[in-house]
Amino acid sequence: MKALPSSPKGTLVASIIFDEQTPFIAASAAAFARRFDMDLRLVHVVEDPYDPALVGLAGYYAYSPVEMPSAKELQAIGAAQMAALVDGLGLGDRARGEVLIGKTVDAIIGYSRLHRANLLMTSCAADYGLLSASFSTTLALLAQAPLPVLVVDAQRPLDVGGKSLRILLADDLQAGALEAVRRGFELASRLANAQIRQVHVRGRLRPHPFLNADEVRTLTIKDDDERRKRLIARSQPYNERAAEAGVEIEIDLREGEVEAAIAAAAAEFRPNLMVFGRHKLLNARPFLLGKLPFRQMLRGPCAILIVPPSEELFANLAFPAD
Repeated sequence: MKALPSSPKGTLVASIIFDEQTPFIAASAAAFARRFDMDLRLVHVVEDPYDPALVGLAGYYAYSPVEMPSAKELQAIGAAQMAALVDGLGLGDRARGEVLIGKTVDAIIGYSRLHRANLLMTSCAADYGLLSASFSTTLALLAQAPLPVLVVDAQRPLDVGGKSLRILLADDLQAGALEAVRRGFELASRLANAQIRQVHVRGRLRPHPFLNADEVRTLTIKDDDERRKRLIARSQPYNERAAEAGVEIEIDLREGEVEAAIAAAAAEFRPNLMVFGRHKLLNARPFLLGKLPFRQMLRGPCAILIVPPSEELFANLAFPAD
């Protein structure tokens, strides 16, 4: 598979599976690519139906292997569907489709690397809410993809061509979230009348055995001031450009459990997009904000953008590129 020339403004790869969400994903990806002058690559992956790894899946026994089409036959069927889908997007040569054969997640990541993509779009895997990441392409991409992953859903569309875009940027003041801060501010700076709220959640105030309530409260206020200064400092490199673009910037410092506090901030701010940095706990299972699992965010009120830390990015391209 030969890599295509990259667009100077970047390349968006959208993963589709030819289900009921496919028209929405394709249209959303086309709107995003058109808005930011990016190349669009629609990708569908066919997994070999005779792969021994599938034998353990219950659904495998619903079909007779003798009657199942081969991967090549499925690829040909998908290619015809893909051609019709791409033709209907109205992007001309800026949009292309590809039907690959292989392991879905590995194939999508490999394709993104080959084409130097700077954004990967996929759908919200609602059907996999109770299953492990290994059964959900979306959850696996959130955990493994070495580039930002934008998750959209027909019930929670992301309109980048609207009058305003409200971005909730979750920042836990850890190094792993710095890239997410940068990408969130870059995106806001490219849109007219955007609003961005930088949210940080700290633990709830607790009694201290050697300090009275007033002393604890004084220390907490001081700690909040320090956290606020650090939040402002992290966004400082992007504030000037954001101000020139007319972006409204807010700092939102909250107390309590991360999940509940983020949900409350979202209910109040009503964002169109929530941006999170990708974290790993003890080098094992990845989490958002160090504590909030990916699956919980897929149940959120809007589209989400998951950004890996800079050291895990295969290409340090801007989002979207200048």
